[in-house]
Amino acid sequence: MDYSDIMAINNLYFERKSVLSEFEQFALTDEGKNILNQNSAIINNFIIKLQENDKNNIVLLKNKIQSLANKLKELNINKSLMIYQK
Repeated sequence: MDYSDIMAINNLYFERKSVLSEFEQFALTDEGKNILNQNSAIINNFIIKLQENDKNNIVLLKNKIQSLANKLKELNINKSLMIYQK
C-alpha cells in the first residue's frame, strides 16, 4: 500500500459520504419515507452489508498499518546498529 492507494481509498469514502448525504436528504422527504417503508428489508440488508464491509476494511487497514509500523521499527533498529558499528 502506498500513497496513491491511500488517496484512492480516501476519494472513494469521500464520494460515498456525498452519496449517503444525498440519500439522507431524500429519506427525509415524504416520497423517501414512503419508499423506505415499502423497501425496508432491502435497505436494512444493504446497510448491514455496508457496515460489514467497513468493518472488514478497517481490520485490513489496521493490519497493514501494523505491518508497516513493524517494518519501520525494524529499519530504525537496523539503522541504529549500522551507525553504532561505524
